[in-house]
Amino acid sequence: MNKKLRTVRYLWGQQLLENLGSSKIISGYILGVLISVLASVQYLQYAGNRSIHLAEPMVLMMENPVYRFIIFIGLLLVLSNAPFITERSVLMIYRINRKEWAISSLLYMVTHIFAYYALSLLITIMITAKHSYIGNVWSRAMIRLASVEQKSAMVKFGLSIPSTSLLKDISPYKALLFLYFANCFCGILLIFLAYLISLRKNFIWGNLVVLLIQFVGLSVSREYMWHVPFWIAPFSLTDLELVIVNKMPFRNIGIYFAVIIMIEVICVCRVIRTKDWFLHVGEENESM
Repeated sequence: MNKKLRTVRYLWGQQLLENLGSSKIISGYILGVLISVLASVQYLQYAGNRSIHLAEPMVLMMENPVYRFIIFIGLLLVLSNAPFITERSVLMIYRINRKEWAISSLLYMVTHIFAYYALSLLITIMITAKHSYIGNVWSRAMIRLASVEQKSAMVKFGLSIPSTSLLKDISPYKALLFLYFANCFCGILLIFLAYLISLRKNFIWGNLVVLLIQFVGLSVSREYMWHVPFWIAPFSLTDLELVIVNKMPFRNIGIYFAVIIMIEVICVCRVIRTKDWFLHVGEENESM
């Protein structure tokens, strides 16, 4: 067991090092940072001289369906080369257990997903730190945004407007934790799906399917597809206000993500046993 764990850890570390300077990874992180900066500056401009809670910029950003969709595109760009197979890695796969390679690849993706959203959170905190406080209560700026300054804030500053019921039902830190982990696990679910499809087809098909799923979720969140149950689209389950309005327990959302992710992991381990990696590399080279 210890030998297998060491092998997985070694492969995980190798993938991180090999892809560290990738232009796609850098571009994806830059896109996430830019959206975080934009959302933070917009809220600071609205708040003016009023103090804000350190969690509020992230909450407003992740409650904006368009920003959330663009941020996910950045994440997809970071991991768009799944299943990360090169001629060099193929030789390594045939020398070790395939399941160990698959697990290390999944851990590599999970690492990037948590780091990606953590960086977005860190950027919003850094930009607004001088104007923020840490007490677990919503600021007056946020309360006024949700109650009396909705139209002007939306038109002038481009802010997503939370409902007053949301501010009453949940505290800033609880909202922040939900949005961070919900988006991370939604990212894991969708990136694993793209990875699984890429094993069967190629990375282009995987990315297109996942983008389509996210677009459906965006449409549901924006109420363009009101007849579609919101829980069908993972994207909608990261919309805190939608979750609260529909009175869906956070525990159920966690179970939803966990069950689907476990099914995906099992499918990946089954598919990887029979995959012809040399043929896969040839297909990837042709598609590029």
